[in-house]
Amino acid sequence: SSSVHDIDVETLHRRTTHNIIEKRYRSSINDKIVELRDLVMGNDAKFNTPIDYIKYLQQVNHKLRQENLSLKMLCQRFVIGFRSEL
Repeated sequence: SSSVHDIDVETLHRRTTHNIIEKRYRSSINDKIVELRDLVMGNDAKFNTPIDYIKYLQQVNHKLRQENLSLKMLCQRFVIGFRSEL
């Protein structure tokens, strides 16, 4: 009878230890989510969620890449035109 009791105590100990580890893990993840939200959102209240803000940043990034490409092409035309005048 004593061995059954020992097994129950051992099982309980393992479960308790596991639960403590899981709780720390969840707490760490939740802390990182809050940190990421604060980092992404900053003080800008016009976005409802960090996902909205990230989508907005992706749109801005796309527009800037297009503008950058256009400016590079314009510079190449300018250089080619300048060389042909020499």
